[in-house]
Amino acid sequence: MTYYSKYGSKFIRYNILLFVVPTVIILLLGMFRDISLYRISVSIMLIIIIVLVNTFKPVKYVFTDHQLIIHNGIKKSKIYYDAITHVELTEDIIVGGNKAAKSEDAIQIDYTGGVYDNVKVSPREKESFLLELKKKAVKAKFNL
Repeated sequence: MTYYSKYGSKFIRYNILLFVVPTVIILLLGMFRDISLYRISVSIMLIIIIVLVNTFKPVKYVFTDHQLIIHNGIKKSKIYYDAITHVELTEDIIVGGNKAAKSEDAIQIDYTGGVYDNVKVSPREKESFLLELKKKAVKAKFNL
């Protein structure tokens, strides 16, 4: 079963901030250090491309027989169902572990044996996603 992320206002605001702050810094450095307009515009275009790719490429959550696979941009995470210890709702998508959530209406999945100790996901079909996760991660404790 495959699910895709939904987008929330907090995520969009965060990415706008990621765009605005470096752009302002580049513009100010360019003005004070007499950097060519070409270099400034190329730098700003790179920031725009990086932020847009991060913002608009949906995260894909794939349930397989033995693991949940999360495709987040160029990063791919695999979480075995037996390693999942705890599942709960969260609104904090900026801080902590592996961030694969793009909405503040998110689910935090705690697990063992990975680089991070949790992942935050925000599937569009949240109820269906949770039902599928409950079927697969039978050892996990669900606080919903």
